[in-house]
This record gives sequence, C-alpha cells and structure tokens, in this order.
Amino acid sequence: MVALQPLLCEHPATENPRHVEHDNNNWDVENSPIFDKTGSSDNHPFDISSFSTRKPRISERPSAARRLVLLIPVLVPFLYHRGLMNCGENNQLSRSPLDTPKDTDYYDAGAPFAPYETQKLWAAYSPYYSVQEYKPPPEGCHLTQVNILQRHGARYPTLGQSARIATALMRLQEAVLYTDAHFEFIKNYEYDLNTDDLLPFGEHQMSESGRKSFVRYASLANEHNIPFVRASGSDRVIQSTAKWIDGFRNGSGGILDPPLALIIPEIKGYNNTLDDKSCPNADHPDAPMDTWQNIYAKPIADRFNSIARGTSDADVLSHHAS
Repeated sequence: MVALQPLLCEHPATENPRHVEHDNNNWDVENSPIFDKTGSSDNHPFDISSFSTRKPRISERPSAARRLVLLIPVLVPFLYHRGLMNCGENNQLSRSPLDTPKDTDYYDAGAPFAPYETQKLWAAYSPYYSVQEYKPPPEGCHLTQVNILQRHGARYPTLGQSARIATALMRLQEAVLYTDAHFEFIKNYEYDLNTDDLLPFGEHQMSESGRKSFVRYASLANEHNIPFVRASGSDRVIQSTAKWIDGFRNGSGGILDPPLALIIPEIKGYNNTLDDKSCPNADHPDAPMDTWQNIYAKPIADRFNSIARGTSDADVLSHHAS
C-alpha cells in the first residue's frame, strides 16, 4: 500500500500486501517502547533476544517532516516519509531516478520445490507473488512519501490448522483401499511440520523485500531520513522485521541502518492497528467460506473419496483454513 501527498502519483496495487536483522547489539529489551491502552510507553513484555545474533537497536524517531517509516504487523506495514527535505549534495547514496526492478528475483520467484503457478493456489500458504509488474509514477509526478503494509514471510501452518491437517491425514490413512497408486505413500506418511514459526524461505523473502524496497525508493532515503519501523508483537512478525531491516541495510551498502523502533503487543485491549484481530469483524469470514466450500469443495472431496475407499466428505473436508 503506497500513500502519497496530493497531486503525486503511485499505483497502490503494485505491491501485494503480503509480504528484518540488525547490525547492532544495543537492543534494549527492558526499555523498548510499546503502546499501552492509552498510548503511553511501557516495558517490553516479550523476550525477543533469541530471534537473531544481530539485534535491532532502539533509537528516537526522526522528526515527522524528515522520516521514512516502516510498520510490520500480522499484516505487516511500512511507512516511508520523506517530507520536503532536500537530500543535499554530500549524500553518499545514489539519487538516481526510481529503479524499476523486474519481479523475477528470489523474493518473487516462489518456493523452489513446487511449480510457480501452482503455488498461487495455496491460499494463506501461497508464497508472495506480485499481482502485476511494478510501474513507476507517470511523467511529471514525483514520490515524496511511501507507505507499505506488508505481511510476515512464509510460515509453517498455524497450530489450529496443523491439528486439522493431522486429523484429515489420520482419516485418509484409515482408508481400506487406494485406487490410485500415487496415493499409497499416505499410508506411511508422518506429518511432522512445526507450527506458526517463520520458514527459512520466509526469512529470505523478507530480506529480499527489504533490499528491493531500498532499490526502488532509494531517492527518498539518506542518513538523516531512514525508515521508521514498527512491528506487531508475534514472534514471526518481529523475526520478519529483523530480516527486512537486514535486507534494507544491505541494499544501501551498509549506510542506512534503520532500528526497530516500536513493537506493539497482540494483547486484548491494546490499540494495535497492525493486528487484524483488533478488528472484531475482520477474522470471522465463516459465511462466505461456507458458500465457497458448498460450491467448489464437494467435487474435490468426491475425487479424493473415489481414490481413498472407505472415506467420506466428513473425512476429507476440514473446516476453514487459517
């Protein structure tokens, strides 16, 4: 999501809203700022020291008129703010026009173990992919501010969904006969994935996302105008944030080193605009999911049941992925 000042142009759909480690050991867990229910600061309630050997540091925010801002939540965000500042002649960073990299790098190439087009059909487990190729602003338009709302990197299934997967697998293993030899492996298959955590592939995604963000918006950044980074308080989001920062720093040749300035707890009662659960109506799409399942899932279940004799729709269909 890209937000610009009036009369400036950028297409908000150039980044799919899916989408960080730091070269400093001054990570002050005890004094890191978070918002409490009233918006004041409090002590950080999480032990995040194990997320990385290179830890983000806390620093004061730049002035509102001279900052880039990054926000990273359950649906991770990012806000760059350039304001009206002059970059100056002594800036070490390139002031060339916006780069327009093709979406063919590791970040957008999908996981290496499955066909790229197939991965787009995995719903919540699809790796990030661009909806369309990035397009620079039209001639005569100039970027002065960028806002990116970005999801964490690829992760393992959630605890609840892992339980559903294991249950469905158990029922399929109880089938009396497989009519297709390709499914024989199910009999001895052991489901042993972790839950919730960021995958190594997800770490690579986030690092590449940070690098790509710097390359694309380098004209907005300098030593006095670095991203303001905040994150929602789940482990995988904080880990993703550290990797994004790592990629951004590496993209700048080590010149720009944005800190993780704010972590907002995912706890009931906190004003966490980065957590989808803060919206009571955002996380309960039962009615539309039931409608979809009733239309499209029955033929899929019938195909599985014809292969695994002795199963039924109740065995194959599991309720709502998460």
